[in-house]
Order: sequence, then C-alpha cells, then structure tokens
Amino acid sequence: MNTKNTITLLILISLSCFNNLVSQTYQISDFIETEPPVIDSEFHVKLNFSNDFHVFYENDTIRLNNYEEKDSVSLTISNGTLIGENFGEWGGRIYFIPKDSTGKVTEIKRGNIVFIFEIMNKIYFLEGLAHGGYSGGSLFRLDVSDTGFAPVEIIEFEDAPLVCQVFNNKIYVASYGGFFVIEDIKKKTIFMNKFWQDLYPNSLVILSEKEIYMGIRGGFVKIDTLKKKYTFYHYKNE
Repeated sequence: MNTKNTITLLILISLSCFNNLVSQTYQISDFIETEPPVIDSEFHVKLNFSNDFHVFYENDTIRLNNYEEKDSVSLTISNGTLIGENFGEWGGRIYFIPKDSTGKVTEIKRGNIVFIFEIMNKIYFLEGLAHGGYSGGSLFRLDVSDTGFAPVEIIEFEDAPLVCQVFNNKIYVASYGGFFVIEDIKKKTIFMNKFWQDLYPNSLVILSEKEIYMGIRGGFVKIDTLKKKYTFYHYKNE
C-alpha cells in the first residue's frame, strides 16, 4: 500500500471512531454511584479530561450520549426568530431575524447567551460566562413592542449559568459550580461551589423537583432540590 492510500485509510478509521464516539448511547447502568471528588484533587482533575456526558429522556428512560458543544440557541416567535450566540471569551449576542425576508436583522444585546425561552407568556434569555477568574451572569426579560426589543435585567447570578430548563412554570439553572431554581421571578440558591466546578454542566432532564439529572464531564449528577441533596455517577469505563 502506498503512502497516499495509507494516509487515506488512517483518516477514514479516525473519522469512523469519532462518529461512533459522538453517536454512542449510554444507559444508567453504565455509570456507578461514586463519592464526589474534592475540587482540584487528582480525581477531579482526571474528570476534567473525561468525556462530556449529555443526559436526555427517551421512551420513558434516562439515557446519555456524548455532548456536542453548541455556540447558538434560538426561539421562534410570531414574526421571526431570536438567535443567541455564545463564543465564550470572544463574546456573543442576541439578535432577531424577521420572518419577512425584506425586514432588517436587529441586534438586541451583546453578551454570552445561554438560553432563550418563553414562560407565562413572556420571553426571557439567560446570559453567562466563566472565564479567567470571573463567573457570573443574568436573567433578562425581553420586552417586545412595535418599536423593537428592550432587554430588562431581572436577576443577577453570582455564578455563571451554563444550562437551563423550564419545568412546571419554574426555571431550573445549572451553573459553573451551583444550581438555582427561579419561581415567580425570585431566585432560590440550591447549591454553590460544588464539585462540578470545572466539569461544565451541559444538560438537564427534570422529572420532578426530587429527580433531576444533570450531565457533566465524567458522568452525571442526580439532584433532589427539595432535600438539597445530590449523588454523583461516574462512567464505569473511565
């Protein structure tokens, strides 16, 4: 086999391995309950170099796959689409693309946009950044009128929001090292400075206030917000 063919074969094998990794689905049984690591311990550092596990709900079952990072989110509204971008330390923005192709694209605000959603007939977006010793963010209400869009900051976070879900008219926010619940636009801190700091929560499945699954590097966390308890499950094969 000549050099060119060898290189081509290696590339195809690499792509195949990568695609299998991305598409692989895991079961809860692939993870084992494990004592959460101390931040900056050897185990914690090892987890930081592990796979990112994304949790999702399918056929009445919690499943996991390998998380693929996204740099944009969107929300379709009556007259167009809101787009939020997040490029980490390089910034981001939220802007509006009108349904009418002759209309003008409107930039609404600069910032690292994590999530855009509707609740109780109002539009909100979440902004957050953890970088260079800074960790923080805010929840904004987006007021819409005939004259345009007006973002209104309503809640500030002392830790960077990374992922969010709405469940039973409550907003659940997993942050860089914490967890929050927002009800009636009032923030309740459930956890702060927990071991998932540096393990980057990426997904939430909420079955009830007592049964929440959060995907992170190295495994997932099961959370009970009523008792303020959590359990860490580590991937068996790492």
